[in-house]
Amino acid sequence: MIKKIKTIGRGAAILALACVCAMKFGNDVEAAQVVDTVNGVSYNDEMIINIGYAYDSLYGATSSSYIDIDFEGDRIGNVKSSSSNLLVKKTKESFYNSVTTDVDYDYDTEQYVTTVKKVDEYSYAYIGYYAKKKGKYTVSFDVIKPDGSVRCTKTITVNAQGSNISYVYPFKKITYAGKELGYHYPYAKKNSGKLKVSMKKGYKLVSIEIGKYNKKNELVYKKVKNNKKITLAKSHVYKYSYSYSSGGYSYDYDDLFPFTYIKVTYKNKKTGDVDTYTTGLYTLNKKQMW
Repeated sequence: MIKKIKTIGRGAAILALACVCAMKFGNDVEAAQVVDTVNGVSYNDEMIINIGYAYDSLYGATSSSYIDIDFEGDRIGNVKSSSSNLLVKKTKESFYNSVTTDVDYDYDTEQYVTTVKKVDEYSYAYIGYYAKKKGKYTVSFDVIKPDGSVRCTKTITVNAQGSNISYVYPFKKITYAGKELGYHYPYAKKNSGKLKVSMKKGYKLVSIEIGKYNKKNELVYKKVKNNKKITLAKSHVYKYSYSYSSGGYSYDYDDLFPFTYIKVTYKNKKTGDVDTYTTGLYTLNKKQMW
């Protein structure tokens, strides 16, 4: 039995820095949830996204497709897009398992027999998106049984629309590898190049910092000199697990588009005010593509 429930979600998670928020997300995301009790899977079968924005599990379910798995040991795999203009990836998968202990008395041996069983009781996954062009796309994924066979295949309709977000910069130009940042969207094809910041009249450049995630999932910034070569993030992989006596919890996070943060601190010469502007560049995580 398949039951369809209409829900509306917000597709823009609020980040502390407005500029990063504008680059990472678009407008509202509308999702219709399908609950398939026969195959034990619930998922959003519609997504409305903006081109040029990363929709990813790091910022919550409404920023990507959330897939709930009911059956023990099932997983999500074979995530595919109908077009190269829509990049898709399983960006996160999480598992909850429990440990049960049964104690039985064996009358033949006159001893107690203890049986310990570990069971995957609950899991879920996210699918992230990045649209290069406007259009209507189809994304498919398989629900895979513990033995590797496919339980069912599901599809998600993704409508990619334009964006009307504009920016007001205190800069003449910010370039990477000799080109303005906007030239590199949807992602930078060069993993290294010179970063140069040119300020408008009345503003003074104070500092430039580059931010990347480390293996502990911490965003770490490092100061760099203007017009010097930098290296962009190639991946953002984070594994988390927590164990306790009755079970455990774990998830794997693997960004579709690793993001290198560029934080520029500048001074208004007239007022003396010091402020920061954060932008950045995406790179395509080719090694981790599903």
